[in-house]
Amino acid sequence: MDSGCYCEIALLTFPGSLLRPENSKYRTAFVTLSGKAGMIEEPEGGKLEAIGSFQARGDEINAYIFVPFERLSQLNVAQSGAVQVLNVIGTKLRYGSGLIRSLSVDTQFDEEDW
Repeated sequence: MDSGCYCEIALLTFPGSLLRPENSKYRTAFVTLSGKAGMIEEPEGGKLEAIGSFQARGDEINAYIFVPFERLSQLNVAQSGAVQVLNVIGTKLRYGSGLIRSLSVDTQFDEEDW
């Protein structure tokens, strides 16, 4: 990523239905992935607190997650419709907000496995 006067911003947004937890009051999820340089290196102190955040409003959850910029191009498979499920793990929502600790992307979905 260039650190000059201009910088490149790369975002991928996935809209979809919230599958888990079951019987949640939230029905729809929007997950936005943003490329961030330097994430592949181990963070200072060796501990990563969060890679993103949740915001919940009405029946919708929005997640904004940073992923290594170098890996974002690999996620272009998303544009082909191959991504079936995003598994986002984080803290419990408190006052409609939470922190995201983990993200996995799968191209296959079997409801029995979840």
